[in-house]
Amino acid sequence: MISSLSMDRENGESSRMNTEFTLLDIAEDEVLYNSLLQLTEKERTILQLIYIDQWTQTEVAKWFKDTPQNIGKTKKRALVKIKNELEKGRE
Repeated sequence: MISSLSMDRENGESSRMNTEFTLLDIAEDEVLYNSLLQLTEKERTILQLIYIDQWTQTEVAKWFKDTPQNIGKTKKRALVKIKNELEKGRE
C-alpha cells in the first residue's frame, strides 16, 4: 500500500513506515480524486513517492527495480491521464 512505503535511500532497500497521507487523502476535488482512481497502482505509487514523499526518480527506480527512464515515462503517462480526466470532468 502506498501509505506504508519507505526506502533506505543509501542502498535502495525498502522498509515499512507510515506516511501521514496519500495522494487520495489530499485530493479534495472530486474530479481529481476520481482521476487518481483511474491510475494503476504503480502509477499512483510513483506519483506518491515523487510528489508527496519527495523521492528522486532514481530512488523510485531502485525500489521498483526499474530504470529511471521507465519511471519517468510512467510518471508522464500518469500525469497525462490525470490531465485528460480533469479536462473531461470540467466540461
